[in-house]
Amino acid sequence: MSKLKTASNIESAGKQRNVDFVELCGRIKEQGWGAVQNTPVSVRGEDVVSRFKDDRWDWSQYALSKAKLSKSGRVAGYISFSSIKNENMRNEIKLAAYGWMFFVSGRYGKESEVANIGSRCETSLGIVAKFLKSEGRNSLGALSDANLWRRFTQYIKERQLSYSTCIQITSTLRALSVLNPHLPFHYSDVEKKPAEWSRKVCVAGSDKAQTLAIPTRIAETIYGEAVRLVEDAYEHVDAIEKACQWEWDAYCEGAEKVRTMIESGDIKKPSRVKNFAPLVWRHAPVSRAEIIKKALHGTGWVEKNRPDGKWFTRYINRLQTAAFICIAGFTGMRDSEMFGVRSDSFVSTDIGGLPVDLVQSVHEKLTKGGKVEEWVACPVVGKAICVASALVRHMQQQWKVEEVRLRHDGKQHEAKVAELVSGLLWLKQGTRNALPNYKTSSTINDGLKAFVKSLGDGGVITQSDYDEVLKNNPNSLEKIQRDIVIGQPWPLAKHQMRRTFAVFVVKNKLGHAIALKQQFKHIHLKMTEWYSNGAIQARVRDIKQDSALSNLVNEVLVEQTAHIIVDASKAEVSGGFGKAIQAEATVYGSWDAVYGLIKQGRLSLSGTAHGYCKNGYQCDMDGAVNPAFCVPCENSLISDEKLAWWEKKHGLLVGYLKRVDVSRHELSHFLTQIRAAESVMQSAGREFVKYQAGIEVIPT
Repeated sequence: MSKLKTASNIESAGKQRNVDFVELCGRIKEQGWGAVQNTPVSVRGEDVVSRFKDDRWDWSQYALSKAKLSKSGRVAGYISFSSIKNENMRNEIKLAAYGWMFFVSGRYGKESEVANIGSRCETSLGIVAKFLKSEGRNSLGALSDANLWRRFTQYIKERQLSYSTCIQITSTLRALSVLNPHLPFHYSDVEKKPAEWSRKVCVAGSDKAQTLAIPTRIAETIYGEAVRLVEDAYEHVDAIEKACQWEWDAYCEGAEKVRTMIESGDIKKPSRVKNFAPLVWRHAPVSRAEIIKKALHGTGWVEKNRPDGKWFTRYINRLQTAAFICIAGFTGMRDSEMFGVRSDSFVSTDIGGLPVDLVQSVHEKLTKGGKVEEWVACPVVGKAICVASALVRHMQQQWKVEEVRLRHDGKQHEAKVAELVSGLLWLKQGTRNALPNYKTSSTINDGLKAFVKSLGDGGVITQSDYDEVLKNNPNSLEKIQRDIVIGQPWPLAKHQMRRTFAVFVVKNKLGHAIALKQQFKHIHLKMTEWYSNGAIQARVRDIKQDSALSNLVNEVLVEQTAHIIVDASKAEVSGGFGKAIQAEATVYGSWDAVYGLIKQGRLSLSGTAHGYCKNGYQCDMDGAVNPAFCVPCENSLISDEKLAWWEKKHGLLVGYLKRVDVSRHELSHFLTQIRAAESVMQSAGREFVKYQAGIEVIPT
């Protein structure tokens, strides 16, 4: 069997790796599982990292070919088979994983991410294997039997799994059936309607259940305390960073002294790891309490809190959680996007002459390997990033030192991971004699729940809170009944802040669905509307309470829209609607006429970064994917202000093509954008130099 392809050439391996998988299956059929146990499944350079016989496969070089982390904050790329107790089924699941990685991942032949394969093996097939073992079977192929499938259906019902888990099981089994022609065991799908089956067997209502939006009073209490902590810490951020660094330096000095004493026989090595730290601090040059008092002198905290090591540990943990709340709560970022926020992610700029705060992170939903995107933020988000960075700077430095060591030892892959971790914000170091680790999703959720408990009555659910939860989350009644208990603290979790952002914005008319779609990086407007589900109904019910705010916002929007249209009648504009405005300048140049049309609901505008659209919710939103689609549209208005955006885009793209060699496929994409920009500028009468290319894109 030929050697497995490495990360650098995996994309171009083509059909060669199909032969590897087929050959592997053939060898098993002829000689049994023992013949493939030493087969390499992961190779890094000339070194075999994992073999078929291993119960933990390291595929991180494939997952980290572009150096990214999983949503849980850990390096994505390790698959464990240790939970599968039956040896034969464990081998079958390993073979399936190998096939999905190097042969075909499913019905559509798309390559699967390592994390997805891990989820299939560890979760979906793990559940299947446990059921089959209880039935006395030792092969996945047994599930092809219709009678056994009926018992499996009942088994899943009794386990009360969510709809998403049930769908995952059926999609995994369907992907397994794609490999069936080559497998040394036979499996074929019994269930032909996986979605319908999943709805029947899942927990009632879980097919429609959503993450809960936080009720207003509790959200105000949580966010208010988080902002207070961040604002207070920001005033003394240098002192906090100094305390963390000094504490680490003192520990290192004490640890070195203890190791020397152990080596010389002056003291015995502690029998337990947890006893090492107290021993270190007894021999450190200065105590934790003295360090903290000196570093925090002048902040006012020393007098109020009588700080010692335990107080400081609790404080920085709570402060790190507060920073997470501020960033997630005021941007609506996904979990994976939150883990991509780094020390230099906050940017203040201006768009159209208006100051705007942005957060940069990696968005992975629509692009393989991730793409740097920006989210609109507010000043407290920048302060939260600054504070969070100060808390982990000494941890980041440890990883930078580790990166240098690994590169010196020739371990380039491990050095790449170290480089990635050295920029993360959500780090922890429970044991100081080991490198810091990433905070996992469960660790952060535990911190969020502890944060709510620390608020006392402010975080406890009341009857009015419960009633609001019912109104804001109409699709999650079973979940509410199960998880929300009056008199208990609110069960805060990361994704709730994204949903709360959507509900609050729509409920209070602070932005429209298209703007929210752009902030959430959704490709479909329906997904954005799903996130804000319940907000409009709640707004209608509470209209009397919000009437003053709603009227003010409505009036501002009407006047703003009228200004844009009236100004367009007198300025250089482009777009189909822009030209219509200038053709009917007597009508669209009249403030009273335009204002009246907008008030009557006969005229409206929705804004984007590159123009305006009067088609509203009827727009197919192609321009969100490619702004060039908006240029010839009869509903588009590209104002004088937006023309500057197109001019800048033209200059950037032309400059890029002059500096970088691109493929013909890439060039055609760039040309579409460049010609669209030139069309806008020509239509508006702006001077420009037309870009000359070796090929041309012909519109269809």
